[in-house]
Amino acid sequence: MISLQLINPANTAVFKDIRLRALQDSPTAFSANYADEAKLTDSDWLDRAAQWSSDKSAAYLPIDSGAAVGIATGILDRTNPLHASLMSMWVAPSHRRLGNGRILVDNIISMGSCT
Repeated sequence: MISLQLINPANTAVFKDIRLRALQDSPTAFSANYADEAKLTDSDWLDRAAQWSSDKSAAYLPIDSGAAVGIATGILDRTNPLHASLMSMWVAPSHRRLGNGRILVDNIISMGSCT
């Protein structure tokens, strides 16, 4: 059973690991690249964790059996906070085609409707 964790300073190491895995697995799917992000310091990752889950954005980790199996980030629209945009999403190959992407997308959609 998948559970979702909001990315925060407490799970920064998990966030870093899954983000780097996503960049390695799907290098053309993101505007960032593995080589650059692998150079970030622990302090940089902590700052990112705080930024990616704030009052205007949310980033989630789907967790299965204690391990992160994906990542999704949503940002609220600046002109209409009832709308949220999916900015980034990745699901581990082992967990694709099982509805995990839908869970992530639905959670991002609900960001806008909750404000």
